[in-house]
Amino acid sequence: MATICLSCGCNSGDDGHGGSGGITWGRLQAAADAAGISLVRAAANILQTVTGTLEDNEPEPEGPEQHFLLGVAYQPGMDPRIQKGQDGGRDYFTPQELERACWSFSLNGRQNGLFHLEGTEARGVAKTVETGIYRNPIPWVVSDDLIVRKGTWTLGVLVDDPTWKLHKEGKIGGLSPQGIARRRRPAA
Repeated sequence: MATICLSCGCNSGDDGHGGSGGITWGRLQAAADAAGISLVRAAANILQTVTGTLEDNEPEPEGPEQHFLLGVAYQPGMDPRIQKGQDGGRDYFTPQELERACWSFSLNGRQNGLFHLEGTEARGVAKTVETGIYRNPIPWVVSDDLIVRKGTWTLGVLVDDPTWKLHKEGKIGGLSPQGIARRRRPAA
């Protein structure tokens, strides 16, 4: 585990300047372990507390399900977890290209389908009701494995009954733009 001081960023050792003034990875991990939460969630809680965005844990009001899905359509830059795509390439958007793709989607009809299968968009399985680029410099920690950073394209859709059932069964794991692009090699 790194011995970096999270308060100032220096590498002062495990005790963070020899006193209780610094926050180190070790201390943060110990606090997370004591609370029974992940290190990512503990760091997100600190960030949300400092920025005044700590979510309340109010339960959702009872009523009919809204059939609304909000997710990441695409993240800018290379995802370090992906070494090679399904087709053998490693594609990504710069933040500027991703913004233009989001705008183009909005300007050209907001078509949605299922599983990148031709013809599913004509059935009206999903209708876009929210779309945009996340512009907040403070990351939005949705879960331990989903952190929305500045420049990410988010998409909110209302889905029909069969698609909602697929979502509830865990058969829909995300949102993804479908389109045509040219692959080019990045400049050195």
